[in-house]
Amino acid sequence: MFIFCFLFTWTSRIIAQKQNNIWYFGTRAGLDFNVDPPKSISGNLVALEGTASISDPGGNNLFYSDGVTVWDRNKNIMPNGAGLVGGASSTQAALIVPLPGSCSQYYLFTTEDHFTNGGLAYSVVDMCLNNGMGDVVLSTKNKPVIDETAEKITAVLHTNGKDIWIITHTLNSGKFQAFLLTSTGLNTTPVISTIGSFYANDAIIGPVKASHNGTKIVSSASFRGICEMFDFDSSTGQLSNVRNLNQLFNGQQWVYGIEFSPNDSLLYLSTFFVTNYLYQVNLFNDQVTTLNSISGNYHYGALQMGPDKKIYMARNNSSFLDVIDHPDMPGTTCGYREKGQLLSTGTSSQSGLPNFAPYSFFLNPNTLLFLGKDTTLCNGDSLIINLSSTSNCPVNYLWNDGTSTIKKVIKTTGTYWVEANYPCFSLRDTIHIDAPSPPVISLPDTSICEGQNVIYDAFITGASYLWSDNSTTPKINISKQGHYWVQLSSSCYSVSDSFDVSVTPFPKVSFPDTNICHDDSLVLDASFPGVVYLWSDGTTTPKNVFSTSGSYWVQLENVCFTHRDTFQIAFAPVPTLIFNDTIICQGEVLTLDATFPGTQYLWSDNTTKAIHDFNTKGLYWIEISNTCYSYRDSFSIDIIRRPEVTFPDTSFCVGDTLTLNAAFPGVTFLWSDSSTDSILSLVKAGSYWVQLSNACFSVKEMINTTSIAPPDITLADTVLCAGQSLILDATFPGASYLWSDQSTLSSLLVDHAGMYWVEVSNACGQKMLTIHIQNLDCDFSVYVPNVFSPNDDGINETVKPFVSTPLSEYQFIIFDRWGDCVFVSADNQESWNGVYKNKKVPPGVFAYYMDCTSVMGIRKTLKGDITLIR
Repeated sequence: MFIFCFLFTWTSRIIAQKQNNIWYFGTRAGLDFNVDPPKSISGNLVALEGTASISDPGGNNLFYSDGVTVWDRNKNIMPNGAGLVGGASSTQAALIVPLPGSCSQYYLFTTEDHFTNGGLAYSVVDMCLNNGMGDVVLSTKNKPVIDETAEKITAVLHTNGKDIWIITHTLNSGKFQAFLLTSTGLNTTPVISTIGSFYANDAIIGPVKASHNGTKIVSSASFRGICEMFDFDSSTGQLSNVRNLNQLFNGQQWVYGIEFSPNDSLLYLSTFFVTNYLYQVNLFNDQVTTLNSISGNYHYGALQMGPDKKIYMARNNSSFLDVIDHPDMPGTTCGYREKGQLLSTGTSSQSGLPNFAPYSFFLNPNTLLFLGKDTTLCNGDSLIINLSSTSNCPVNYLWNDGTSTIKKVIKTTGTYWVEANYPCFSLRDTIHIDAPSPPVISLPDTSICEGQNVIYDAFITGASYLWSDNSTTPKINISKQGHYWVQLSSSCYSVSDSFDVSVTPFPKVSFPDTNICHDDSLVLDASFPGVVYLWSDGTTTPKNVFSTSGSYWVQLENVCFTHRDTFQIAFAPVPTLIFNDTIICQGEVLTLDATFPGTQYLWSDNTTKAIHDFNTKGLYWIEISNTCYSYRDSFSIDIIRRPEVTFPDTSFCVGDTLTLNAAFPGVTFLWSDSSTDSILSLVKAGSYWVQLSNACFSVKEMINTTSIAPPDITLADTVLCAGQSLILDATFPGASYLWSDQSTLSSLLVDHAGMYWVEVSNACGQKMLTIHIQNLDCDFSVYVPNVFSPNDDGINETVKPFVSTPLSEYQFIIFDRWGDCVFVSADNQESWNGVYKNKKVPPGVFAYYMDCTSVMGIRKTLKGDITLIR
């Protein structure tokens, strides 16, 4: 790496490595990435599958190989360059890596294919041999490393930033082997990682690819459906954490192409059997995107990132490659293009592409000459260039003035070059130094139309900008009138200029439609700066006078706009309005609309709207006026009330007359008996109604009447058994009472003989009764026989109690010895004949129970036995 220190603009410069800029592959096909887009070229190589190529730091091809032959940059076979032991049909037939710390030597690794048994071997190419065209060092040609290996090889940079891991997989094993290449050569004792699937002999086909940062390894055995990813420790060479990528797909995939995106976040896989697929796998979320597919076998081939950070896919026996333009973008945004890169006429792609060490695309160059971009020097300034190489290779410098120092101080303009001479090659770079002249800037004054804008461009190469609005871009967009300036500055000068921008406004004039009074006139003024006038009557002055009604216009015109405004002039109408006197129903609202064009309104209650609501009786007025006239109209509002009549439910005495009066102004009457007077006389109680009607309402009122008779009660003289009491009941509906003992209840409890009186009163009369009560011995006798003989001899056939007085209540029950009721009667004339349930009961003793009350209220209860004899 060279570091260039500039006195006034920069101190160092790093340029990307170009060792992968030339590709050779397929049938004489090639690409040159020293231009953008890459240029299609041709070579002598014909390879079905993998190849390798290497260029110098300037992007000039040094040599290339198909694993069997090595061609130099002139496309000639190198001395000792034929007969390498790589396979002509190996997925990754070759890999070229520079020997760490060497200026001229490169290790060319080769792998066998399924037709050979060359294993893994290497040969050293020294570019100092053969007059700088390079040669295979004969003593190192086809040095064996492993006897049996799969068709796969990749490289990872050691964590020390110098040494290189060479990684492959052996056959008939589950072992990855990592060999460390250092400045002393290849350490043939590998770091072995036994991990992942077992690779049998038929698992030979398929690549291995490392991520660009060296932390991941992906390996496939295409025809065994194996595709696995591992973590890689670039300090120890160990693989760990196997992951089966086939689990992300529906069924096994025949993976042939493998490549990581430049930032290693996405993985691209191509398959080539039965159905060819191109997949993108998001390594953060395992999302799989199918970018394209095609049926058949062996259509899709290898995947390889280019120096332009795009990914290219080989298409078997095709005149093109497919391209992924933005491989760091997830999903279809990655920009996959079919036939994205055309190849030279007469060349074609096959299944393979060149195999590169993935880390090499992101290396800083070890040997590169760069003087910096062409630049300018201000008067009195100087440019200091320091050449400093970090390479171990000896180098001599030669400047265009014949000096050989590593430091150059430039104070004058001109073209300068330096040549770096290495043991096997030379590099040259040129820089042009100019002295800038202060620019001349003159920005003109401008006039624009309102709503437009003008763009001022003060661009001068290498200048910085400051406008009057503090913007710092080369251009300014102006839409407002004002005074503006710009200042241009660089390391060598500062100049400024000012200018004015005027704005021609849009003529803003608008006349409303207008009413004028008869015999009046209207003066309109359309004055506006910088315009010419034209009225519809031909007048060309700013003002015009109108005294007749009609449709008119005025037109204003300036350098930017022509504006015409149309308006109407009419004579103000004479307002006329009549509101009739009105009657409304109680509760209604009368809405009066006094709307008249171009007028103002004033109602008698001081409201000023055109529409007014009324709901009260009264005398009102409205006054309407315009600029010319005024008119007032008066009117009255009367209200028809809702009839009101209420009759409470009423009682009156039998024989009296009840008068109902429903009088209400302005109504008609209809009673339930069809009479139509306001008064109804009733002599009979009942339910009645009256209906009152006017122009607005019809109201019906119900009344319920009842008649009251004078008290009519009867209480007879009576007797009172000794020791008993009785109740004298004088109850009469709606009456009040006064007894001889001054009590006021409706009844009186009497327990001794004497004379009693009661006075019963109501609203319609009163009645007085006197009652005489005498004492009486009320006791009575009861006899129940204790034996009877229902044997059909006509004697004592039945049994019943004998009572000496009339009874008001009676019950006689007979039980057998088991407690069953065999006879019951509430009639003291009924007797038992000894039959129970239609069968004669057998002789025996029966129990009886008797309960009776005399008409005088004396109660007796008896129990005893009755013997039945047959």
